[in-house]
Amino acid sequence: MVSAWNAVKWKAEEYEVPWREAAYIVVLERIADAHETRGLWP
Repeated sequence: MVSAWNAVKWKAEEYEVPWREAAYIVVLERIADAHETRGLWP
């Protein structure tokens, strides 16, 4: 939980966006990483 909070905090500071948008950025990056790792699946 703390690592997730830190990830959002860092993105909010890096991009100077509200926390909600920073959380969305983190989620999209995680999805992209999973897609690259696992490849295209249905």
